[in-house]
Parts: sequence; C-alpha cells; structure tokens
Amino acid sequence: MQIIYVAHPYTNNPQANIADARKAIRKLHRQHPENWYTTTLGEFDEYMPYADIMHHCFGRIRRSDLVLFLPDYKGRSWKESEGCRMEYWFAKQIGKPILDGL
Repeated sequence: MQIIYVAHPYTNNPQANIADARKAIRKLHRQHPENWYTTTLGEFDEYMPYADIMHHCFGRIRRSDLVLFLPDYKGRSWKESEGCRMEYWFAKQIGKPILDGL
C-alpha cells in the first residue's frame, strides 16, 4: 500500500474545492483500493493561520509515499494555487515522487 497525499487548490472557492477533492479521492479509492489517499482539505477552519495550515500539509507530505496534484473544481491547473506551489516545492526539496493531475 502506498500513502498518497492529494494536493488540491483551496482558497479560490473553499467549499467547492473541498467537495471536488473528496469526490476525486473517493474515485481514486475505488480505482486503486490498494492505496490510501489523504488530504488536509476540510480539516482546518478559516481562522487558523495560513502558515500553520501549510505546516500540517508539509507534515502530511513528509509521511506520504508520493504527492498527487489535482486541478481545482473548475479544472484550472493546481499551478495557479499558491498553496499547491508551496507543497510542490516542499515535495521536490525532500525528494518525494510527484504525479501531476488526473
């Protein structure tokens, strides 16, 4: 089993992006039940400092086997998301394998 961190845009529409990420993760679990997919979307509220949220994201990336980057709920590239770009940079720095979107 691989633990796969799912990076997904958030801030341009939190509710829609959380729903989209959850839908994608359910689909991935059905297609590849041998893996475990995880994300931090929906785990924090808007009052938590952004730096603290990213700290949690980096910790989850560190404990994952690879990182999968998905587009936002409208299909726009994850590269337009500051948080996803930070997660990408962090994953590259620690040598995590990276997969770019479905």
